[in-house]
Amino acid sequence: MSFLSSGGWSPRRGVASGWLLATLLAAGGPAASQPRPAECPDPEAVEEELIAGARLVKGRQWPEAEDPLCVAACCAPASVSGEGFGLPAGGTGYPVPFHYLGVFYSREQSRPCSALKSFNLSECKGEMRSDRLPRVYHEDVEAGRAQALRQRRKAEAGFIGSYRAALRAFDDGSYAEAADSLWTAIERWDEDGEQVKEQGRFWNHYLPRYFLARALFELECWQPAAATAGCSHLGWCLVEDTRRSEALQAILDEATRRIESGEPEGAGCAEWRGRIGSPTCFECIGCLAR
Repeated sequence: MSFLSSGGWSPRRGVASGWLLATLLAAGGPAASQPRPAECPDPEAVEEELIAGARLVKGRQWPEAEDPLCVAACCAPASVSGEGFGLPAGGTGYPVPFHYLGVFYSREQSRPCSALKSFNLSECKGEMRSDRLPRVYHEDVEAGRAQALRQRRKAEAGFIGSYRAALRAFDDGSYAEAADSLWTAIERWDEDGEQVKEQGRFWNHYLPRYFLARALFELECWQPAAATAGCSHLGWCLVEDTRRSEALQAILDEATRRIESGEPEGAGCAEWRGRIGSPTCFECIGCLAR
């Protein structure tokens, strides 16, 4: 029995938990948030980045807004204020970087994947609930989301087949085959968290990076597994059952332990290290359309 299979979880029965019992965001969202990565600036600087990015979005200075918002999305603690962002009364006191990234990417015709990923992250983190938004603003956001979904549907034939094949291979324990199919799916359309019909009548979130991290761990590719786990922001965020033991945290902890102990990696891992590298948090936020 493998390290991550002891909990009896399969892709057909839901998304495993992310960081277990981590601090909930102040907005009251259902999902756990990742610890601040090492490359983050101090909290005051993060708040400045968040405010600057929001103002750039409101001023329609779209290209300049992406970098500060990505820093804030990676690093903003729950205590960062929403004051001055033009939110309605009662809507301050929590960070909203993924919301603003979604607004930004929805204006970018070539970034539908990034728009959907950001909106889904914003929703599952509880950033901007519809009851806190003026109706006209909510409708504007939904229009951008609808446009991104239309572009996604045009692209689905190119990646859903690879994703379904990967999940079948994963269920069968064919982890090398699963990893290759997941990589193909990611190259065509990166992780966006949208609902997809995985196999037969079963629906679940599109989380290829989550499954790739698990597959690479089973292949004993410690560094690629840890790097991929860190990039699955939606895998951490879309928590359905915090009792499940086979979470991304388990991959990070065990992979890190084996890296530090000098345990050798499996065959073929050098190629995966070349593919994945060691991306920073900021590089893992966006996903280009394919």
